[in-house]
Amino acid sequence: MITIDDLLEDAALPVTPDTSFDVGAMLRRLAADAHRRPDNGGEVGSTAQAGHRLSTVCRWMINAPGAAHHIGELAWNLFDEAGEDVLLPRERITESIHATDGQFERTNYIRDHMTMEKGKAFLAYRGGYMITTDPGKIAENASLRMRRINTELASCPGP
Repeated sequence: MITIDDLLEDAALPVTPDTSFDVGAMLRRLAADAHRRPDNGGEVGSTAQAGHRLSTVCRWMINAPGAAHHIGELAWNLFDEAGEDVLLPRERITESIHATDGQFERTNYIRDHMTMEKGKAFLAYRGGYMITTDPGKIAENASLRMRRINTELASCPGP
């Protein structure tokens, strides 16, 4: 019998690092450019230009294939440091790992892989997020999710 986990595992795309772009070298070059160029009076300063380029490179890397895995690991480390059953607000998480809300939302890697490996649950819980093994919190979260699904299904027009 084929399970949903088997289908999901078969559908997973392999993540291979892209070695054609050296992020460290690019960051060093941007820093050197910012230090070497003098400001041009009324024009945008070289430091601002370098900052803009650095921001662009960071966005490329955060949105690259495999980035969700990396962001998931950064977030997991944050939860590990905070401890089990510690509620972290989304703003603190995204600021700490330097990700946008959308990038954090795409990190299903935490929920789907890391929590299974660690034997813990990753919950969106009462306005924040946490890792836990508390069956009461896991059941409450699952109940809320089921109610939301039921509400969505009830609002769909019938055939």
